Amino acid sequence: MPAPGRCGHPCHFSAFTGEEEFILSPGTQLKVTGVKAERGGLCTVRLTELEEQTLVS
Repeated sequence: MPAPGRCGHPCHFSAFTGEEEFILSPGTQLKVTGVKAERGGLCTVRLTELEEQTLVS
């Protein structure tokens, strides 16, 4: 789960109330740590937030 204060939960605005959704702050960096293929073509992707890094502009 993303660090508190770096994301928001849009549960009151989402059309997908049965799913866990997050709005991430700009610059948030994620790493794919797992992919699971499920029935009906659905894929679950597990992400891990990387430690805050200085971005080059």
